[in-house]
Amino acid sequence: MAIKFVSVKCPECGAALDVEEGRKQIFCSYCGAKVMIVNDNEYVYRHIDEAGIKQAETDRIIQMKKMEIAEKTELLKNGGSVLKYVFLLF
Repeated sequence: MAIKFVSVKCPECGAALDVEEGRKQIFCSYCGAKVMIVNDNEYVYRHIDEAGIKQAETDRIIQMKKMEIAEKTELLKNGGSVLKYVFLLF
C-alpha cells in the first residue's frame, strides 16, 4: 500500500510541503509554523504572547533611558572639565 502525499504551501514562509493524505495538521519544516489542513485549505494559528511583547517594549524603553542617562552623564563630565579649564585660565 503506497502512501499518498498532498502538496501544500506554507502560508507563513511559502515553502512547498509534502503532507501525507489524511493529515489534519503539520509543522513547516522550514519556519516551524503550524499548518492546519482542512478541506484542502491551509490555516496558521499563532500564539501571540501579549505579556512578552509588553515586557520587550518595556525593556527597550529602559535600555534607551539608561543610554540617555549615560550620555548626559558623559556630557556633564566632559563639560565640567572644560569649565574648570576656562576658570583656571582667567
